[in-house]
Amino acid sequence: PFAAVATDVESGAEVILNQGKVIDAVRASISIPGIFTPVKYQDYYLVDGGVVDPVPVDVVQKMGADIIIAVSLAKIKPYTTVLMIDKETGHLKEVENLEDLKINKEENPKFKDTEKITSLADKEKGILKQTIEQVKSKLEGPNIFEIISQSIDIMEAKITDQCLEGADVVIVPFGIKEINLFDFDKAEMLIKGGIMATMINIPEI
Repeated sequence: PFAAVATDVESGAEVILNQGKVIDAVRASISIPGIFTPVKYQDYYLVDGGVVDPVPVDVVQKMGADIIIAVSLAKIKPYTTVLMIDKETGHLKEVENLEDLKINKEENPKFKDTEKITSLADKEKGILKQTIEQVKSKLEGPNIFEIISQSIDIMEAKITDQCLEGADVVIVPFGIKEINLFDFDKAEMLIKGGIMATMINIPEI
């Protein structure tokens, strides 16, 4: 039995493709938003299944699988880090306590009067202007495809852990973090990394 997972771009519903032509099912399943055009199927427009279900463990469970071996391609840590501009240095820093983000005069004594808030706003504007100038001075930066790829990685990482909960064995290919979406020339390296990771999991399998 075979099934591919796609996403209905209009409703966000998960679409399981287990009938018809394999090539059409796979084409719909890999239609990365912004990279490939959606696939029209009847009245639906289908995109990458990873948008809603990066590792469809639940799908194979419903198909009757006794033992589920899943492969995780998530490259981003599945937790959120909050960054904010440091008022002293002007650099981004990690926020350890989310209470620090509050800018409420009653709840935060740092902002008891309007003058302090205005002063802070002016300082933030200066920092922002300086940051913009620094960005403008740099000619190099991520292109649109790299931005799309990274954005998708971030979104998928948030739900991959939940998807993997029902798997008996999870394989993470070695070197996955060093390979980007369009690194087709590194396919052989990734295949070898997958083989190595699988061999390590053989006893568990």
